[in-house]
This record gives sequence, C-alpha cells and structure tokens, in this order.
Amino acid sequence: MHAEGSNGSVTLDGDQLRIRHKGWASAMTKGLQGEKVIPVSNVTSVQFRPASGFMAGYIQFSLLGGFDRPGGILEATKDENAVLFERSQQNTFETLRAEMERRLVASAAPAPTGGVASELERLAGLVDRGFLSRDEFEAQKRALLQA
Repeated sequence: MHAEGSNGSVTLDGDQLRIRHKGWASAMTKGLQGEKVIPVSNVTSVQFRPASGFMAGYIQFSLLGGFDRPGGILEATKDENAVLFERSQQNTFETLRAEMERRLVASAAPAPTGGVASELERLAGLVDRGFLSRDEFEAQKRALLQA
C-alpha cells in the first residue's frame, strides 16, 4: 500500500513502514535523510489530521521509545515520522491509516490467559494507549464481571 503526499510518501510493505521525504522544505527541516524504514511492530499509534480547504492534512506515526511531537501541523512539518497531504491525496492516506490501526489493535489484543484481573489490566492498557474508549472499557468490564 502506497500513499503519496505533498512532502513525501508512506509505503506499507508487509511488516515494514517506509517513509520518504521530498522537496526543499523537507530538506531544510529534516535534512537529506532518504528513506526511513520502520518495523510495523515499532509503531505505537497513528495521528491523523484531515486536509481542509486551506491547510494540508498529515499522518504521523509514534514509535516505541520515540519522542512524540504533539503540536499539530506545525510540528508535523518538522517530524521525520509525518507526511503532509492535500485533499486530493486524502483518501489514500485514510486507507493507510485504517490498515495501520487495524494492525495496531490486532497486535495489542492477545488472548486472555490470566483470568479476569489480567484481562481487566490488559483492557486498561488499551484505554491508556487509545485503542479503547472509556465506555468500551466499561462495557468489557461489565461483561467480564458477569461471566
């Protein structure tokens, strides 16, 4: 799966995520880094901002042990783990985001092995990482405690 943005591209190739930046603005903020290859297992979250009429959108990947830049579009322009895109490119990036989120949830959901307490602890971890909402956690908790 490949998504071409305005300042670079992202390719999801099996178990690897490839980020390539292009253009003089990227060279000024990120240097001439070439292609960055990241194991998908090292991606902990995906931040996504849709493009609007006047502002580019972006997809930004947080990595295990990495430093997050939570400052929105301005920080995303400096982040080597983010790629900007225009409205016309957004659908491809939405598809990429959905696939990455599917993989994140699948990798974060091992089969429960240690009883109710362990399962509640695992679900709380999913809430902390943003994979479950508080309401979803409470529903799962009620189901576990009634079982």
